[in-house]
Amino acid sequence: TASPAGARGRDSQESPMAFNKAKAQEAALKYLNQGKIAQAIAEYQQVLRSDPKDQAALMTVGDLFVRQGDAKQAIEYFERLAQLFLHDGFNSKAIAIYKKIAKLAPSETQPLERLAELYVQQGVLSEARTLFLQLAEIHLKANQKQAAIGVLQKLLGVEPENRRVQSRLAELYLAMGQKKEAAQTFLGNARRLVDQGQFAEVEKLVNSALEADPGNTNAIMLKAQALAATGKTEAALALAEKLADAEAGGETTTLIVELSLKAGKMAAAAKLARKVFAGAKERHGLAYKVALTMLEGGEADTALGLLGELREAMIESGEQDDLGQALRSAAEQLPARLEPLEWLVDLYRKTTDSFRLPDALLRLADAYAAAGKLDPAESLYQELLERDSDNELLTQKINQVRTKLGREPLDVKVFQETLSEAHAEAAPLPEPLLDEGTQSYVSQALTDVDLFSSYGLSQKAIQLLETVCQRAPRHRPTLERLLDLYLGAGNDRRTAELAAQLEQIYRSLNDPDGAERFAELRQRFQRVAKLSDQDLATAQEIAESVKPAEFAVPSAGIPPTPVAPELAPPLLEVTGSPAQEVDLSDEWAALADEVSEPPTEVAPAEPTPAAEMPAAATPAGPVPEELSEFELELVASAPAAEEKEREAMTEKDFLSELASEVEELELTSASEVKPAVAGTPSTPTPATEPEAESVDQLREVFQDFRAELGEMAEEEEDLETHYNLGIAYREMGLLDEAIGEFQKVAKAVQAGRPFRYAMQCSTLLGLTFVAKGEPKIATMWYQRALETPGLDQESILALRYDLGVAQELAGETPAALDSFRQVYAMNIDYRDVAERIAALQKS
Repeated sequence: TASPAGARGRDSQESPMAFNKAKAQEAALKYLNQGKIAQAIAEYQQVLRSDPKDQAALMTVGDLFVRQGDAKQAIEYFERLAQLFLHDGFNSKAIAIYKKIAKLAPSETQPLERLAELYVQQGVLSEARTLFLQLAEIHLKANQKQAAIGVLQKLLGVEPENRRVQSRLAELYLAMGQKKEAAQTFLGNARRLVDQGQFAEVEKLVNSALEADPGNTNAIMLKAQALAATGKTEAALALAEKLADAEAGGETTTLIVELSLKAGKMAAAAKLARKVFAGAKERHGLAYKVALTMLEGGEADTALGLLGELREAMIESGEQDDLGQALRSAAEQLPARLEPLEWLVDLYRKTTDSFRLPDALLRLADAYAAAGKLDPAESLYQELLERDSDNELLTQKINQVRTKLGREPLDVKVFQETLSEAHAEAAPLPEPLLDEGTQSYVSQALTDVDLFSSYGLSQKAIQLLETVCQRAPRHRPTLERLLDLYLGAGNDRRTAELAAQLEQIYRSLNDPDGAERFAELRQRFQRVAKLSDQDLATAQEIAESVKPAEFAVPSAGIPPTPVAPELAPPLLEVTGSPAQEVDLSDEWAALADEVSEPPTEVAPAEPTPAAEMPAAATPAGPVPEELSEFELELVASAPAAEEKEREAMTEKDFLSELASEVEELELTSASEVKPAVAGTPSTPTPATEPEAESVDQLREVFQDFRAELGEMAEEEEDLETHYNLGIAYREMGLLDEAIGEFQKVAKAVQAGRPFRYAMQCSTLLGLTFVAKGEPKIATMWYQRALETPGLDQESILALRYDLGVAQELAGETPAALDSFRQVYAMNIDYRDVAERIAALQKS
């Protein structure tokens, strides 16, 4: 057994706390100064065993292995570093690391694929395209045609609207003999052009798809649509009729019906639509469309026959508004026909539409009287009088009919007395009495509901009635009016709930006729809304949970909370006075504002910048306090129309930087694929399809593809992303890549695009060119930075000082002396400017 002292000894050796990280880093630097790379690596590896997430150590070890020529080990450490950056959200730095890896292993595809994915995430599609195309060419040269197709499919997934990628991908499929896939790709491109209305191009693409796959039903249908859109209706119809599905109601049938209507072949369209409807009653939409077209075309008589077949199915599916509109149109066009008016009355009876029913009854009664059908006319006039016994016009009309029938004129007083007695007998239980305040409140609210409805403000009327229901939850006129409004609004669920509530109320009042009427309505809309009995029972419990006695009158200006949770807060303001008057002044003011003031767009808030900007005066290191005020400012997104225009302009020259990379690729893999990493030979992939002719054909297509895409315009990508990538590349020692990113930003700024850190971008270009050993080029960028308008005094001093340093390095002594003297004139104590002037004067 180990002694406690021995255990403590082991703990002190194994505990990470015992490792002196600073000492190991100091030893590593000492070995580096002595040129002992292997020993330095060993020290840094100890640091990483103690702290695996030390980014500086990982970067240093990777670079040291590169100096030793061990690319395989270097890649391992760079991969670990890239994963750390990705985990911490530093995608730009991860991209820079994968750039280093790609340079170490130019023939490996995995780093390029990861790099392309990261570019896509950052929105730098120009770089992503370059890499996808480079990967595709690598696969083609290795005779891996399917892999090349897969890469282009990824590119298409990134840019689904890129028509050129679509077309070339289809050609590659054809070159590989995959005709069905080629046809689908042509069709995908064609469908996008349909949305843009480019039907001539659609027809060309569809023809290409049919050449690849002659029996493709989707291609034939799309061609028929394109022909119809360009005015070739007969040709489109002939093409579609060849496809006539066996399945009634399929897409082809719908297309044939629509084309027949467009060609004016109403009878053929009606016949096919009837066939669809006979096969499935719920598919009445096509026949209804035919009926509407017939009504618009003046064939109301034929349309009426079709509507007669559809009306039950349309009522059952809750499309009573559409049916009513069609029947009213038919009645206007066919004033001598009774059927449309009879069907309207039947519709409004079945849907309990108490607002439209009286007008329909009156029109039908008048039509009966005009047609000599006096008995049914009298019956309807009497029904209307029961609803409105004081109406003198109705009294005159019924008496005219009774005179023609040889009957005595109607005694209005006797009729009213008889009606009152009948009503008294028909109502065994009295209505629940409302107190005076509630009655006044309800009456005023119903008046305002009528006013809202007359102006077409149905939603506001609904909100007001929902509030009234809280005060008088069993008030039948309110509930029935609310049901009618929900019925008209197409809210099937709420219609079913209110019908169920009214059904229960009428049952409790011993009124079986009323209960039966609402039961029928409840059952129909319960099916349409797919509500269970339990759902309705729950809604009933919620409705009955608010008792009139429990209703607390809110203080002025505070609306009561609605019972139904899905409704917006009511717009009603209730005062505390006994009369409970409804104040709608705010409501009408809001309405006036809606009418008079157009909607305004709210500008999006500017996002927080992703990175801090380095100062012009510091080649490396943290950001000084005097420049901490600078923050990235993103340009507000362009409107959708400008975005579309921009995309159309940016399809040119998106491979402008690919030429040099492809040439390098061709040099490194002209005869054989180089090893992935130093010391590790790469096993060439065996050709799965050795036919040289097929491979050459694919390469030819791909070269055409690349040349065509090379003509695309440079796109307006996010300048901040390119700027941050440049900073990351510079930190990782990728100076050429950093310069490329900064130059993209500078070019866009010079073209007029706003970017707050234009001066810092020019400064970083100067610093990077100095680091690259090109101080003369650096002076140009410092001078451009000085031309930035609105520079503060400190920034001007820093830029002139750095310009002087670059001029001195470039051997331009008089110019350097002049720059330093300008700094000296503004601040005699600025850095070491006095010593530099003295040294230059002495030399």
